Amino acid sequence: MVKASLPNADARKELFWKMEDTWVTSSKVFSFLRDLMTEYISNDDTSKPKPKPTVIPMEIPDEKLDYLNKKLQDTKILPYQKQELITKVTGGICSICRETPTKIASYDMNGITLIERYCDKCIETIC
Repeated sequence: MVKASLPNADARKELFWKMEDTWVTSSKVFSFLRDLMTEYISNDDTSKPKPKPTVIPMEIPDEKLDYLNKKLQDTKILPYQKQELITKVTGGICSICRETPTKIASYDMNGITLIERYCDKCIETIC
């Protein structure tokens, strides 16, 4: 998708996006994304199969894991500092329990890829 500002296309000078070879306004793009995500987030329709994730183990060097575990064992660390530290080392926190992730799950949702991180305990609940 390409972003552009077309100066004479609209008096309000809205942002335009090229979507499937057609220029559309930002509001149409956001409406499309909102509708697409609402379709998958809605729990009312249980007959629709959920997409199966592709799970990849995270590759974190041993020295970074040792550093992270040493810092997390410190009793003076606050919860928000713990989350910031985990995010610095691993790139994010577990999507369910907010602990150190070990796996990356990617979902294909009609051309949009959703990437989430999970720990070993939580990955078993989604697979």
